[in-house]
Amino acid sequence: MLKIYYLLKEKIMKQPLDKITWRDREELKPNNYNPNKVAPTELKLLKISIKEDGWTQPIVINPDLTIVDGFHRWTVSGHEEIFKLTKGKVPTVMIEP
Repeated sequence: MLKIYYLLKEKIMKQPLDKITWRDREELKPNNYNPNKVAPTELKLLKISIKEDGWTQPIVINPDLTIVDGFHRWTVSGHEEIFKLTKGKVPTVMIEP
């Protein structure tokens, strides 16, 4: 049983989510292929969610710090009230392309 636990723990520790890094939002680069458009109302709701619940999802980035997923979270992180929550830091996980 102990061996299974350690094997599972090893697999879990290799997951990107196990390595969340808080980075300055200015370090990240938006991608040039994001097809998503979000209405201002949706961005407002995202801001409310982060203000009330905190950061519940990281921003996914490549090794060159280009955003793969989470562009809208990154966008609202520049708004003053969200920026203040973590002094401009955003949670990220890095994936290898």
